[in-house]
Order: sequence, then C-alpha cells, then structure tokens
Amino acid sequence: MISSKVLGLPNSGATEKVGGGWVIFAAALALGLAGDLLLRSRPWGLNVTVWLMGLCATTMVLPRVERLRLPRARGTAWLCAAFGFSLMLVWRSSPVLQTLNLIAVFLCLGMVAFRTSARGLRQASSTEFAASAVVSALHAVVGGFVLLGDHLDWRLITARERSARFAALGRGLAIAAVPVLVFGALFASADVFFRDLLRDALLLSPGQAYEHLMLWSLLAWLAGSYLWGALLAEREPVPEPPRIGWLRFEFIEVGVVFGLIDALFLIFVGVQFRYLFGGASRVESSSSLTYAEYARRGFFELVAVAALVVPFLLFTHWLLPRTQSRLHRFYVWFAALLVALVFVVMASALQRMRLYQETFGLTELRLYTTAFMIWLFAVFVWLAFTVLRGRRDRFAFGVFVAGLAVIVGLNAISPDGFIVSRNAAIAGDKRPFDSEYALNLSPDSVPTLVANFDEVPPEERCSVGRELRRRYLDMDGDWRTWNWGRYRAHEAVSSSNELATACDVGSRQ
Repeated sequence: MISSKVLGLPNSGATEKVGGGWVIFAAALALGLAGDLLLRSRPWGLNVTVWLMGLCATTMVLPRVERLRLPRARGTAWLCAAFGFSLMLVWRSSPVLQTLNLIAVFLCLGMVAFRTSARGLRQASSTEFAASAVVSALHAVVGGFVLLGDHLDWRLITARERSARFAALGRGLAIAAVPVLVFGALFASADVFFRDLLRDALLLSPGQAYEHLMLWSLLAWLAGSYLWGALLAEREPVPEPPRIGWLRFEFIEVGVVFGLIDALFLIFVGVQFRYLFGGASRVESSSSLTYAEYARRGFFELVAVAALVVPFLLFTHWLLPRTQSRLHRFYVWFAALLVALVFVVMASALQRMRLYQETFGLTELRLYTTAFMIWLFAVFVWLAFTVLRGRRDRFAFGVFVAGLAVIVGLNAISPDGFIVSRNAAIAGDKRPFDSEYALNLSPDSVPTLVANFDEVPPEERCSVGRELRRRYLDMDGDWRTWNWGRYRAHEAVSSSNELATACDVGSRQ
C-alpha cells in the first residue's frame, strides 16, 4: 500500500491551510480558460505547444509569487526540458512522434514533482521511478479534490475585508458596463471580423456553452491537480520493497539459473552464426523459407527477448544478499556473459531488420522498433556500467535520460521523411517505390516525397500529384493549428512544377 504521505495527501483530522492554494486555484482557472480558447481547433499544432508552455511557465513563476516549494535547480531544469519537448510538438506532424513528444512532456513535468530519497534524483531506484509514475497519475485524478478541500479557506471570501473588496469589484463592473457596451457596438460596426468574434463569443447555444464549460473545467482540473502535486503536496520517498524471505539467491541458485539461461543463449547464438550470418544459401537450403522471410519471422521475438532480460537481471541482482561480496562477483561473471550474448542477439535482430528493409522497404513499425533496439543497446551498456559494478541505484535515471535522448534523435531525423528517402533509395525494377504507403504518412514526409517524385512509378504520378495538391495546396485552419511539418508540406507542394504538370505529362505519354 502507498501511504498518504507518499501520495501527498494530508493526514486524517489535520488540514493544512496554505496561502498558495488560492494562487494555484486562480492559475488553474486561467489555464483552463486558455485551454478552452486554444485547444478547440483541430488538428492540434501551435495551440498545444502554447498551452503546455503556459503550464511550464506557470509552474516556474508561481513560487516567486507565493511561498510554494519548487526544487530550484532540478525543477527548473525539468521544466525547461518539458518546454523543449513542447516545441517539438509543433515541429513535427507525425502522430506517432507527437505521441512520444507528449509522453516526454508529461514525464519531464512529473520529474518536477518527483520526491526522492536524500541520495538525490540520479540515485533514485527503479522502484521510486515506478511509484512516482503511479503517484503522479493519482495526483491528476485526486489532486483537485485535495486542493479544493484542504488548501482553500472558503471562509476568507465572506470575511469583512474580503466582502468590502468584492463590493468594490461589483461597483467597478457596474460603472464599466455602459462604456463597454457602447464602445463594443461601435467597434462591431467598424470591423466585420470583430463583429463576428463577438457574435461567436456571445451567441452560444446551450450545447456549445456546455462544451466550453466542460473543457474549461477539465483542463483547469488537470492544471490545478498538477500544480498542487508539484508545488504543494507533501510526499515522502518510496521505501525499498522488502525482500522475500523464503526466496534465497545463493551460489547454487545463481549457478543453476544463469547456467541454464546462458547455455540456452549460447545455443541460439551458435545457430545465428551458422544460418543468419552464414548467408542466404544456407538458410534457404535448410528450411522452406526465403532469406527475407526468415529474417522477418524472428525480429520482433528477438526484440522481446532482449527487453525481458533487463527486468530479469534487475530482479536477480536485487535478490542477492548485500553483504556477500564473493557471491556478487560470482553473479557478475554469469550476468556479464548473458549481457554479451544479448548483444549478439540484438546484432542478429538488427541484421534481420536490415535485410528485411532492403527487401520490403522501411515502414513506421520497422523504424520505431529499430529505435527501440538502439535504446535497449544503451540500456544494456548502462546496465553493465552500473548494476554489474554494484551501483544499481544509478541505473534507473540513466535509462530514463536515454529514452528522452532517443525521442530527441527521432525528432532530429524526421522518421516519415527518412522512411520515404530510404524507400526511394532502394526502389528499382524488382521493388518499385510504394507511393500508396508514402501517401499514408504524415506531412513530414511530403517534402522528401516531392524531392523524390521521379521514383514514383509513371502510371501513378498523376494520382499521387493530384492527391498531394488536394491535401496540402489549400490547408484550412487558423494560427492555432499551425505546424511546421504541415507548413513545409504546403510549401513543397505549392512550389513543385512537377506535381502541377504530372497529369499533363502522363496524358502525353
């Protein structure tokens, strides 16, 4: 069970009144209203970036306004990281990549609210990282309740000095009502766009008003819950899980478990050297599969094997008694052999993927799985330098940073554009360019597709050119939906003479 202190909830019977609660409440209402104005336009683009940047800026500024807790160096650094990934949301238009960027934003924001042990964030255990993710998810649900119920003293509204201020506010609104109506009417008569804006804002149907209210409330709730968790919640570090008393891991257990698993991996690696690294003729003469089919069948299974070895090594290392140095050295020899064999398995998987891509081309699934393999490679290298050297406490943070680095790398290469470029490079008579798949990719791929338009089969150029012009020549939406990837697609299509004359050339041929 996770205690109330870990969750950041107040103890039963005691309610802590914090002045910053009202500041967070006002900020959450403002962020909710901004979200309603920004996020109603689709497809999402600049609006999501602006709103998330506003949340980051609010989290950074509020501690300067009120006595709220924000770890200065660490909190600011992770808010800047979230700020950067927010910018990547407007940089790329690939749905998969935008999802990864959004996850990175939430993870960085969660690190601001991360409460770790006295050893520091870089030495936080895997248990602490996992528990922090669970607690952050719970905060998003219950944080608003705690903020409203335990950090807002509603009696302050009815206090005498507050009542006087509310009365003054009412008099100000009454005095301003007539001038606002007069000037608003004159402005509406002077400018048709201002008139339409007022009409859309004031003449809402009950259904539209309900939609605005629900979106405003939802975003304000999420923003308030996060700000409470990051700046107000009291959370203690998650304790190390207790060891299982009956599950002993001594010399015999280590020898049996790793002896069997290492032997299994050794046999598999031997087969890989004989067949996959031995060439296509050996594979095809020993099975009913072609070389490419053999490569395709095993890639994802090998990725799963490599991924499952990581929790296995962490669990077995956790089972080791801390005081027996000889047992640790004994374990390290077996574990190091297993890691070396996993590297061979991963090399086999990448070799299969390379062969498969050369035969069938590159797709989003194949590219992102390869990126996952690269991240796994970094994880195993980091595991060898930390866990196998008795520094398991530094493992989790490195894995987290490596994951963020892979997402940054994916943004840098533009996956959809890279896919089109790679497929165009290997296109030929035996494997023509798959223009239908290219059209199913995001706008990030369009500039590369236009640049490689000569690789599109001649009989398909008219339909491809017409489809690209239909999608990207006249793009609807206002500034809130602006996205760099969609903008580049529009520019590439509108400036291409090849697309404009594709049908004319096809009819002459």
